[in-house]
Amino acid sequence: MKGFGFWTGWFVVVASMVGSGILTNSGPILAESGSYFGLMVTWFIGGMLALCGAFTLAELASGLPGRGGDYAYVREGLGPAWGFVYGWSMVVVGFAAPIALVAYTTANYFSPLLLHAFGKYLNPVHERECVLIVASVLILKFTVSHSLGHESSSRVQAGITIFNVAILILLSVLCIASPGSSFEHFWQARPIAQTSPTQWGSHIILVLYAYTGWNASAYLSGEMRDPARNLPRTLIWGCLAVTGLYLLVNLAYSATLSPELIAALSTTDQERLAEVSIGLAVGPHFAKIFSALISLGLLASLSAFIMTGPRIVHAMAHDGLFPKFAGILHGHVPLFAILFQGGLALIFLWSGSFEQVLDFTGFGLAVLGLLTVVPIFFFRRRDNFRPAFRTPFYPFTPMLFLTVSVASLILALVEKPLSSALSLLAILIAFPIYIFVRRGQPNQP
Repeated sequence: MKGFGFWTGWFVVVASMVGSGILTNSGPILAESGSYFGLMVTWFIGGMLALCGAFTLAELASGLPGRGGDYAYVREGLGPAWGFVYGWSMVVVGFAAPIALVAYTTANYFSPLLLHAFGKYLNPVHERECVLIVASVLILKFTVSHSLGHESSSRVQAGITIFNVAILILLSVLCIASPGSSFEHFWQARPIAQTSPTQWGSHIILVLYAYTGWNASAYLSGEMRDPARNLPRTLIWGCLAVTGLYLLVNLAYSATLSPELIAALSTTDQERLAEVSIGLAVGPHFAKIFSALISLGLLASLSAFIMTGPRIVHAMAHDGLFPKFAGILHGHVPLFAILFQGGLALIFLWSGSFEQVLDFTGFGLAVLGLLTVVPIFFFRRRDNFRPAFRTPFYPFTPMLFLTVSVASLILALVEKPLSSALSLLAILIAFPIYIFVRRGQPNQP
C-alpha cells in the first residue's frame, strides 16, 4: 500500500520542531534570568504546551483524516472564510518565510568556510550575496528532492532527521562527560522567584517559537497509511521526544557554562551557546567542526518545511481556492504545489533581511497556532464527529494552550508593535482576497 507510515510522520514532526531555536534561544534567556532551573522549567512548560496542542490536533486528525491538515480542520470547524485565511497565511507565514529563514541560517554558518576557500575571488562586501546564493541552492535542492515521490521524500527526511538528532545527543554527551563538567552551575544561580512575570512571558515566547512544528505530520494525513491510528502517535511521540531532547541539551549547557560566564558573553556568542559549550568541553578547534555539523543538521528543518507545506496548497486547489494546477499529483506528490512554495520562499529570501523576516513570521505563527486549536470546541458539539482519539482532560488541555497563546501575542505586540502589526495585517488581508475569490467562483464553498 502506498503512502507514508508512522516513522516518516514522526521524522517530520521532530525535524519541523528541532531547528535553530534550541541552538540560539537558551543563551539570551540565561543571560537575563541567571537561572538554569528557571531555564529548564521554561523549556518544560513550552514542551507541555506543545503537547497540549498535539493532543488536541490528534483528536481532530483521527476524526477528520483528510488532505490539508490544520487547514481542513479550520475550514470545516470555523467556516470557509477562516479556512481560506488560515490556508493562505500558512503558505506565506508558516512555510515560505521559515524556509527562507532556515536556508539563510544554514548558509550563513558556512559563509566563513566559503570565504576561506574562495576569498581571493570574493570581495568581503559580497558575503551576504554569497550566503543568499547558497541558501537559494539549498531551497532548490530540497524542492527537487521532494518532487520525486514518497520513497524519495521518506528517505531524505529520515536520513537528515537522524543526523540532526544524533548531533544534538552527541553534543549533550560530550559536554556532560567532559572532565571539566560540573552540575554545580545548575544550582549556582539567582533564585527563580526573582524572574519577573514580564521576563517569564518573553522567555516562553522564545521557547514556543522553538517548539513550532508540533502539528507538522497532520499535513500528510491524506497520504498516510491508517491515519486515524498513525497521526495521533506521530504528533504525541514527536512532541515528547523533542521535549526530552531539548531538556537534555539545556542540561548539557549547565555542565560547562556558569550563568555568570553566559552573562559576560557577547550577544553573538549567547546565540551560539552550543558552539561555546562544546568548545569548553573538547576544545575550540573541534568546536568549529561541530558548528559546521550543527548547521548541516538544520537541513532537517528545511527539508520538513518543504515537504509538508505544499499539502495545504494542494488541498486549497481542490476546494477551488487556488489555481487548479496546484491540485495535480505527479508521482503521488503535489508537484506544482511544491514548486510554487519553493518559488515563494526564494522571494522571501531575497526581499528582506533575516531579522525582518524573523520578526514577521514569529507573530504570525502564534496567531496560526491559536487558530489550529480553536476548532476542537466546534467539532465536539457535532454528533457525527467520532474521533478514534480523545483529548485528555478536555476542555482544560486546549484552554491552557489558548490562554498562553493569547498572552504571548499580547506580549509580542507590546514588545515589537511594527513587525507584529505587519504580520497581523498580512493575515487579515486574506479576508478581502477571499471575497474576491468567491466572486470569481460563486459556486465554490
